[in-house]
Amino acid sequence: MQQTELSFLSPPSQRSRCRYFNIEKLIDWAQKLLKSQMDTLVDLVPNIDPIVLNKRLKDKLGWLIDYQDELSKWSQMVKMTRTAEVQLKLCGLDQKSSSIFQ
Repeated sequence: MQQTELSFLSPPSQRSRCRYFNIEKLIDWAQKLLKSQMDTLVDLVPNIDPIVLNKRLKDKLGWLIDYQDELSKWSQMVKMTRTAEVQLKLCGLDQKSSSIFQ
């Protein structure tokens, strides 16, 4: 995809080390792509016929549809992790921490 006119839809690059630390970027990319309207994509690539564009998107990125439920779960886990990080950095752990996490 990087060498085509659809390169702007490519996932963000990953670092070779600590690649799981940037999973949040990949989840955001996938969710935004799944929520994007076809009309918007057609406007961004006006030199491709919409029918051809739709087929190419399905060929290259259709696999994302199978992961919609998992992406939602992963997004919640990342949000929970970020909440725990903020809680630990600002307040530490105390008796109120469990109610904040719930």
